[in-house]
Amino acid sequence: VVTCGGTAGPIMKPIGAVDLELEAVLVEVDGIVVDSATATAVLGHPLEAVAAAANLLGQRGLALAAGDWVLAGAMTDAVALTGGQSVSFHFSTLGSIHMAKEE
Repeated sequence: VVTCGGTAGPIMKPIGAVDLELEAVLVEVDGIVVDSATATAVLGHPLEAVAAAANLLGQRGLALAAGDWVLAGAMTDAVALTGGQSVSFHFSTLGSIHMAKEE
C-alpha cells in the first residue's frame, strides 16, 4: 500500500525573502537524521522546475494562475515509515514540520 500526503509548514514567507538555492532540510525518523539536502537538488534551483512545468503547460495551451500552489519537486528521497514512527523535516529558514504514522 502506498500512501502520500502534503502539508504546509508553520512559516509562510514571500519568495524574495528566502534564498531558494541555499534553503536546506534535515529529515529525521524517530529523532534520527536519515537524509539532508539543499534546494539545489530540485533541477539545480526550484524555480527552474517551476519554469519547466509552466513551459510544459504552455505547450498544451494551459497556464499557471496567480495563487496556484506549485510543488517544485523533492529535495530529498522519499522515506518509508512503519506504524507508529514519526518523521520531522527541519528547514533552515522555514521552520519544522512533524508528522506521525498511526499504527
